[in-house]
Amino acid sequence: MPADLTIATGARTVPQPAPTPLLEVSDLEIAYRSPGLSREATASGGNEPRSEARAQGRGPQRARSRTIRPREATASGGNEPRSEARAQGRGPQRARSRTIRHRRGVKQAVQGVSFQVSAGEVLGLVGESGSGKSSIGNAIAGLVPVSGGRIVFDGQDITGAGRRQRKELARRIQLIFQDPYGSMNPARTVADTVGEALRYNLELSQREVTERTLTALDDVGLPPEAAQRYPGQFSGGQRQRIAIARAIAMEPEFIVCDEVVSALDLSVQAQVLGVLADLKRRKGLSYLFISHDLSVVRYLSDRIAVLLNGRLLELGAAEQVTAAPGHPYSDLLLAAAPVPDPAEQTRRRERYTARSRPRGGAEGHTGGCVFAARCPYVLDACLAAQPALQPRTDGGADACLRSGEWQAIATRTAEPALTGKTGAQPAITASGAAGASRAPSAPSAPSAPSAPSVKNTVGKEQHPS
Repeated sequence: MPADLTIATGARTVPQPAPTPLLEVSDLEIAYRSPGLSREATASGGNEPRSEARAQGRGPQRARSRTIRPREATASGGNEPRSEARAQGRGPQRARSRTIRHRRGVKQAVQGVSFQVSAGEVLGLVGESGSGKSSIGNAIAGLVPVSGGRIVFDGQDITGAGRRQRKELARRIQLIFQDPYGSMNPARTVADTVGEALRYNLELSQREVTERTLTALDDVGLPPEAAQRYPGQFSGGQRQRIAIARAIAMEPEFIVCDEVVSALDLSVQAQVLGVLADLKRRKGLSYLFISHDLSVVRYLSDRIAVLLNGRLLELGAAEQVTAAPGHPYSDLLLAAAPVPDPAEQTRRRERYTARSRPRGGAEGHTGGCVFAARCPYVLDACLAAQPALQPRTDGGADACLRSGEWQAIATRTAEPALTGKTGAQPAITASGAAGASRAPSAPSAPSAPSAPSVKNTVGKEQHPS
């Protein structure tokens, strides 16, 4: 969000309030509870229904033991049935005890994440697998419950929205899934798939549903005859276009794009990204663009948020995060992104491997910073508590105690890292730090987003006959 606007009137300046963000997520917490096993192992090694196990006083959390009697070896080295071994007076030579434990636990997927998305802005949410990116997107779309924090959309708190409110929000918030084929019924035509949400949420006539379906297909570069075909008759890129058409047919204001290009070839990725950029420009859409590939995120995003283990580690303009990252984890994500030059890719991988060697004592540590176990610049203070997200003078924010320092250390140790040599990391004071320094006061909100300079590379794919 931009800072409060000011309007000069004569000799004085009148402050104007900043516009309200379209989406605001504050201290979001998402926890998953692992379910118990549905069946209990019996003493004979079989299974019995949970109801019978509970009736006998054995709940899913109780630890039980059972004895396994192996088959007996014969003199010839083979096996004979257990009954024959017992008939000859040879019982089992040993008994093994196996303990089966059934436990329930809680997995904290997202912890204290806060960000804002303005109208017409694309916020890229990047992180490795299991970082909580999809959980945030599903929570915004109302698919998973929220255990803490608030989600505000256009000034309305939708954290605990009911069924009726969610039906109204479906007209304004849509979700594009990672696997388009898995999100479609293979026995239904494209017209039925795209038009189902229109009939259920908007209660339109069949003629209106058909018109909006054909318009949505045309917006994503598919011909009208595609409406009468089935998902299995399309390529992966075309199925993703159908998924996009299903989302935009509702004419939403905000779309969660959950790994929409991760399963596509590079050439098809460029086409789908071009479709999303063109729709944003023409319809004024806002995106939460989720991906694990930083090179893909920076192509479409105005700002980028870096997530790891449910924690927000960096937030800033896309150009700033990709050109001069403020957190070591962002730097390693950037180094791991593929590049066309094989030699440069090799150098990046060597640098990534060398920098990923943590200092002694950090491995296996579960407290403190979520990146401490892999951070080459870790301090003792990093192991004590998770650093809070702090603003920088360049308008961004990061959660690193050595922000502005580790960049200079990385420059000094760049040559040993490339040659495979490691050494002690020199200490550096704040006066010699490189990069943006900490802001002395509260964070100034980022500037108003500008439309990404993405050329429309929409190319209509040839439809299979």
